[in-house]
Amino acid sequence: MYAVINVLSPVLRNVFEVSVYQAKWALGAVIFLGLSGLFFQFGAFMKQTKRFSFTFYSFATCNAGASLLIQLVKILRSGFEWIGVEFLSDQPFAHDSIFITMGMVSLVFTSLFFLYSAIVLWKETKD
Repeated sequence: MYAVINVLSPVLRNVFEVSVYQAKWALGAVIFLGLSGLFFQFGAFMKQTKRFSFTFYSFATCNAGASLLIQLVKILRSGFEWIGVEFLSDQPFAHDSIFITMGMVSLVFTSLFFLYSAIVLWKETKD
């Protein structure tokens, strides 16, 4: 999505007369969440072989926590429309309800994934 927005930014600038900026914090949150999912899957594969699954689940939980922390900091600074503010700066369209919805959905998804990975990590310590 990030790459598509960067590629389409000249088109968006011409059609909608909005400038799209590079959103490094949004990219960081997405990268941490993607790495978390990747480590979580490696942990599931390693659990079948009974080797190093705790390590991968730990990395997954830490990365999900980092993504959640980035989102919480951006929500405290810019509100739930932080995604729009990141990509569009202070243009009027940046505070649209679609970005508020995207911010809420991403926060709920990341929170649930962090909680799930923490529970799996906790269960892994019991085994």
